[in-house]
Amino acid sequence: MAVGRTVIGGFVTLASMLVLALFSIGFASAYLPPAWFWWTGLPASLLPFLAGASAVLLLLHALLRYGRWVAVHAVIVVLFISRAGWPTHMQADAEAASSADTLTVMSFNYTPQERSPEHAPVLRNTLGDLASTYTPDLIAMQSIRVFQRRGGVALINELDTLATVGYQAKPDAGFAPRFDTRVPLFSRLQGPVQQEPIVLEAQQDTDRHITRAELSWRGRDIVVYNVHLRSFERGYALELFETGRYRDALRELVAVYRRDVLRRVKEVRELRRRLERETKPTLLIGDLNASPFNWEYRHVRGALRDAPAHLGGNWRFTWHTRMPLARIDHVLTSTHWEALSMHVDATTISDHFPLVVTLRFREDA
Repeated sequence: MAVGRTVIGGFVTLASMLVLALFSIGFASAYLPPAWFWWTGLPASLLPFLAGASAVLLLLHALLRYGRWVAVHAVIVVLFISRAGWPTHMQADAEAASSADTLTVMSFNYTPQERSPEHAPVLRNTLGDLASTYTPDLIAMQSIRVFQRRGGVALINELDTLATVGYQAKPDAGFAPRFDTRVPLFSRLQGPVQQEPIVLEAQQDTDRHITRAELSWRGRDIVVYNVHLRSFERGYALELFETGRYRDALRELVAVYRRDVLRRVKEVRELRRRLERETKPTLLIGDLNASPFNWEYRHVRGALRDAPAHLGGNWRFTWHTRMPLARIDHVLTSTHWEALSMHVDATTISDHFPLVVTLRFREDA
């Protein structure tokens, strides 16, 4: 009995040491210079799961009466809650959230897990359902191409459904001349919408860009950024794995991961400089390819507020629909706004869940 308890205790202690090391690295990642600590981003993204494992290990150590490890895991859980916040209700004020003096925005990265002709009608129906269910004033989409052709706005046919339910989709979507973007913003607000695709200096080699829009809401001029930052391109490494070249594949994965993290860091720094120049009420919506625990998120957030985080949003994940791992889709706001409600819709036609947030303007801002 004593031997068995010792063996079990040994395994639990080893697991605790691993969790402690990974959590410490991940927790510190947001504060470490990414040029040297680019590799800490992965454990940072896994902080919710590491904190959950720590809670389980706390109970096991309590049963084994390992007091020091109980204290260690208690500290880990407290540190995570201090960063993530409490898992509060996703709606702060039901009456206020349903009032007319609110702005509802939706971020949706449409990246189908397997592209096929059947996706076209599914996307059309899903967009119609989302628009009728949440009636968002603004829909920020990523990975959907919109471009100018013969003086009008060209959309893939599946987006036509937005025009039928009141969104400025085509032919006048307020885009600047000669635009071509995969991050369009669709609005059902009254008044003109001026959209300008922006290619950051660090985005010259990718089709993941930014759209900046100026529009009027209830007599106020506001600025909206629709963002899709660089992710981890691992296609060639997977090909190497499939051909049995495992060592080469591992080297390729590490090299590409480092390269793409550092390029995303450059994007974030440039985006932060743009945001700091804004003087109007500002919203940043979209896919940062970074969780609330990563350096990139902390840097781009700056003086902005994370609307979902104030409603327990750090406990809800938007990617991946097959196995939810992280919230990499965000709605960040200037101090002019307060969040009233958030929803993560359960549709699975993409590898991202749609994120819907309702905001109210703060008259005292």
